[in-house]
Amino acid sequence: MSQDWDEFDEQFAEMPEGLQDLLDEAYDLLDGFVLWLEETLALDTRMAQQDCFNAEMLVEYVVEQGQKPIAAVDEFDLRWFFFQHYIRRTRGEPETEKRLPDSLRRFFEYLRSQHGYITPEWCYEILDQRALYLERWHDFHALNDADEIDWLAGYRAWCADIENDLDNRCLWLPVELVEELTWGESMGWREGFLRTEAHKRWMLNRRELIEQGYGVEDMRDRLADNYTLWLGTPQARLDGMTPVELILDERQQRAEETQEELDEEQ
Repeated sequence: MSQDWDEFDEQFAEMPEGLQDLLDEAYDLLDGFVLWLEETLALDTRMAQQDCFNAEMLVEYVVEQGQKPIAAVDEFDLRWFFFQHYIRRTRGEPETEKRLPDSLRRFFEYLRSQHGYITPEWCYEILDQRALYLERWHDFHALNDADEIDWLAGYRAWCADIENDLDNRCLWLPVELVEELTWGESMGWREGFLRTEAHKRWMLNRRELIEQGYGVEDMRDRLADNYTLWLGTPQARLDGMTPVELILDERQQRAEETQEELDEEQ
């Protein structure tokens, strides 16, 4: 359906200002989580370490890709992490990976009981889908890595399942910018920044509409209209250009730079 969300963050080498502070706060939470597991729940060291590994994967994902604290995790973040990102990126022991639903339940309970975090209903709904998580885990690891073409076809189908589910929940940002123009497969830093901002705006708008009593299908057109309006509105911080115009300008500059490099090599 679109570019893999996991790829966006990889285009930027430098850590945004303030991100290290968020990570330090998250690691302090994880230290407290381990103590709580061992002292309050009386878990053995191995299980506590497995839970900590899984929780650390979540907080690093939220902080590094969402650039926000774990307390600000939203429904998209958790669904994408739980059903896609963790399964694809984790290189832990199978026992640890299969324990993810339980680990995250204990982590959110720790945040609730020790830090006053109010756990949303969608969080419990996601973590209750253990069977679906394990099904996706098994399907991913069963992909045929002996045949690259076969693996890629299977991987795309595996991704499409969660992307379609997110789209049905109005959690998936449209691929299209305007007619016959989509977000790039390989983006410059300005386009990547605008793609991240568009996603954040979409999620904020979705939450506001839910609070106003809108259902998923009722909010879809409103979300799309606001998205289109933002893309086509000139902004002073973009030197008076619209997001679409800035994206096209950056793409043109990158194409010219690439051509100049090719010319120099000849």
